[in-house]
Amino acid sequence: SKKASKKASKKASKKFPKRRAQEEGESTDAAGRWFDYGAALSGWWLLWNRLNPFAETVRVPSMGEINGQLMWVSSERQLEATRRDPRVDLLLSPPVQRFGTLDYDQQDEIEELGYRHAVTRLIERLGTKPKTAA
Repeated sequence: SKKASKKASKKASKKFPKRRAQEEGESTDAAGRWFDYGAALSGWWLLWNRLNPFAETVRVPSMGEINGQLMWVSSERQLEATRRDPRVDLLLSPPVQRFGTLDYDQQDEIEELGYRHAVTRLIERLGTKPKTAA
């Protein structure tokens, strides 16, 4: 019965990689999210795995997901370069995480949030409220 329990647990961990990761003390953020296909991915191999009912189901990133990751890495690298640039006196990063890329209808709210953040940071930096143009 210990053997049967271990076998059932192994089967469940294949089916539920997040559970396996939790049992093994791994981070569950990306557990089971992608299949490790190595340095190259064959389209024929992927097609065969999709059509074969006995093959292990694999999840590989789509072109959009790859593009998103590349954009994030690139923007992080550019942000670090900007932070190190001696010509930059103040770098403003307003808290706009709750807005989506396509939230055009919330432009006024985003502008107001950015303005308030900038004024707050300038007051912290200069010690007085900046004069506004009339």
